[in-house]
Amino acid sequence: AAVEGDNHVYIVNNALQRTLSLGKQALYTLPDLAKLYSAQSLLSVTIELFGEAPLTIARVTKENPFNTMVELTAPIHYPANSERAAEVYLALEEIKLTGIAALSGTDEDWGLSSPLAVLTMLDKAETRLAIGDTGKEYTLRLNDDSAVYTVDPETLTFLNSLSVPWLA
Repeated sequence: AAVEGDNHVYIVNNALQRTLSLGKQALYTLPDLAKLYSAQSLLSVTIELFGEAPLTIARVTKENPFNTMVELTAPIHYPANSERAAEVYLALEEIKLTGIAALSGTDEDWGLSSPLAVLTMLDKAETRLAIGDTGKEYTLRLNDDSAVYTVDPETLTFLNSLSVPWLA
């Protein structure tokens, strides 16, 4: 290694080279979804699976975050199974981001032009997760951010069981 303005040449180990050769994606931190919503305080969740009608479950009493009574509000208004709704709320809390897929690119590149699912959670604020499938990995866009993240596919398995009959 050389320092500008210094005639000496220094021998350094490869840790410096590894550190300096990191791409800009390695310098980004993954968002903490737990700061945006939690199973205990979610008021409602709308899940839009590709090609299906949106499904919404909501707490009956929004003023009481510990109320476990939930109801389907879309596509029909009907009491929901509290245990199954709790499974969905807990599964949402477990969605795990594994890395940054892209800082730019088109929605087509990341399987987001026709998302596999769009999840909209109402908690302290509204949070929207668009989940895409590139064929190689699952991707996620948080709200309207330009960054796209990769997702642990095991944390998305709950999407396979979602249906009105299962929740009713």
